[in-house]
Amino acid sequence: MKIFKFGGASVKDASSVRNAARILEMYSGERLFVVVSAMGKTTNVLEQLVNLRYEKQDYAEHLAMLKKFQMNIAQELIPASATENPIVPAVETLFNALDRALQMSNYLPDFDALYDAIVPFGELLSTHIIYEY
Repeated sequence: MKIFKFGGASVKDASSVRNAARILEMYSGERLFVVVSAMGKTTNVLEQLVNLRYEKQDYAEHLAMLKKFQMNIAQELIPASATENPIVPAVETLFNALDRALQMSNYLPDFDALYDAIVPFGELLSTHIIYEY
């Protein structure tokens, strides 16, 4: 089994994702275990969302910016209508879950719990995008 770890800089945009896929294709037919980090500066934006939500400030602009960044990568990787692009529905579903998690954060006991509920969405997004690609 081969194990690959792609950090945020190596999956920061559509071109980088294509490069990671080319690397993985060199090992087609082999058992692979692939770990990917959040794309680019996604973790930083998620941390800003956590801080804004914890301080009970409006986070909608940051969430929209993050969604646009992720959707642009998804649509660049598979340029097609949303119904034909398997990445877009996966990203939509994750953003719906992220928004619900942010809205439900009042029920979390402290900052650390909020952080732990929100920040992993970066890896979830990149994993879904790369898997679908």
